Amino acid sequence: MPNPGDLDRGETTHLEDQVRLRMALEAARAGAWEWEIGSDRTLWSPENYALMGLPPGSGRASYDDWLARVHPDDRERAQAEVARAVQERGDLDFEYRVVWPDGTVRSLRDIGKMMLDAHGSPIGMYGIQIDVTERRSLEDRLSRAQRMEAMGRVAGAVAHDFNNLLTVIAGNSELLETDPLLHTDLRPMVEEVHRAAQRAATLTQRLLAFGRRQVLSAQVLDLNRLIAELGSMLVRTLGEDIDVTIRLAPDLGCVWADPGQLEQVLLNLIVNARDAMPSGGRLSVETYEADGGLLLGPNAAALPPGRYVGVQVQDSGCGMDAATMDRIFDPFFTTKPAYKGTGLGLASVYGIIKQSGGYIRVESAPGEGTAFTVFLPRVDEREHAAKAGGDTVQTDRGSESILVVEDEPAIREMIESSLRSRGYSVRSAASAEEALALVDGGEHGIDLLVTDVVLPGLTGPALSAQLTQIYPGIKVLFLTGYGYDALGEHGAVEGMEIVHKPFSLRDLARRVREVLGETGGD
Repeated sequence: MPNPGDLDRGETTHLEDQVRLRMALEAARAGAWEWEIGSDRTLWSPENYALMGLPPGSGRASYDDWLARVHPDDRERAQAEVARAVQERGDLDFEYRVVWPDGTVRSLRDIGKMMLDAHGSPIGMYGIQIDVTERRSLEDRLSRAQRMEAMGRVAGAVAHDFNNLLTVIAGNSELLETDPLLHTDLRPMVEEVHRAAQRAATLTQRLLAFGRRQVLSAQVLDLNRLIAELGSMLVRTLGEDIDVTIRLAPDLGCVWADPGQLEQVLLNLIVNARDAMPSGGRLSVETYEADGGLLLGPNAAALPPGRYVGVQVQDSGCGMDAATMDRIFDPFFTTKPAYKGTGLGLASVYGIIKQSGGYIRVESAPGEGTAFTVFLPRVDEREHAAKAGGDTVQTDRGSESILVVEDEPAIREMIESSLRSRGYSVRSAASAEEALALVDGGEHGIDLLVTDVVLPGLTGPALSAQLTQIYPGIKVLFLTGYGYDALGEHGAVEGMEIVHKPFSLRDLARRVREVLGETGGD
């Protein structure tokens, strides 16, 4: 190698430029390449070899050697892109995947420029190769998150409409059940309609859970205690051919969650584990504490800073491939036969955990079983003490004046009939504007407003604000088929008294009495 002192200024500058270019390529994880079309003579920089998972200078740098390392699913498209650039004498710019000798798959982007001879015929190309694996992974996660959010909104809207229908079905079947004139032979059928409505309501709750729009009654929760209480149920659910191990970390911190929803999460994961082991196997449920920074999966984000309580459900079943793992939280996606699953189980798990401020990690491989780990923020029990409930209301009757505002006629008429049968004086309206016309001037007193949150025109919260100006002591009870996340878009705020559809008329009467208080009952 020549001594720098023997080089003139131009040569020194050229060497410095080469060094800077090499440093820039290394920093950008990019390689420079050149290809002569006629002779197939190909030059790769050391970075190109690294991008292919090869030691620098190993193997033969050629078009065929490059093509052989392209992922089989991308190979035909890669050939077509190169052929197009040569035929059109144009530039090259496309992405594809390569498979390293150890099986690792990386995403690359090639950007090339055509070289032409004096007659304008293509004689070669030169360009750079860039590793875009991390960027593509981030884009895919963002796209998946946006798709899940959009699907969640659709699921929430569908659940809202179903909840309105189920409220009518469940409410009217409840009225029929209590009707002394109902023929004895018809009573079992009415009861079955009511039970079917309740089962359908469970499905809509799963839709709302996926969309993160269901209602969570959060409280300070000891996960160890919840799992211990589920222990005997797990053995019955899983069967004798599955060996169950439960390991609970001592002095485990508490979480802020809805116990019923978290129980649903655990049961969903456990039932899925059972289905993955049709011939028996091993299942473990383990709790532990974790700190932020823990990776949530390959090429995935890490837990944000903080302290977490983790619960892992691990099985020795059939496992999942990467393609299946990419879709397991999508609603209605299932690997089970049509008659065995709705495809909403893991979708609702995902929604409940995200709405609870938590995260979920999945580790699996074909033939190696699956492990789901749920992480929930650890809380200080003293700072999140659950509020004590009030005294239980002993009556569902009263004589107060109630204004019912509901745009669904069947629901409005059903509520009005039920409350009147319990002694209340009831007026009703189909919209906020109609309700305000009924109370124009405030001549007739109103003790309670029962209103849907989402109304045509003026919303329920806006109506309650106006009526409060007319009747300063008025109480308000809101009805809705949405969850809290969606309610905020319609003016609902924390602390509102809310009954969620579908509801039973008995529960509605109880809530009415609770909001009004114990004065004024018959």
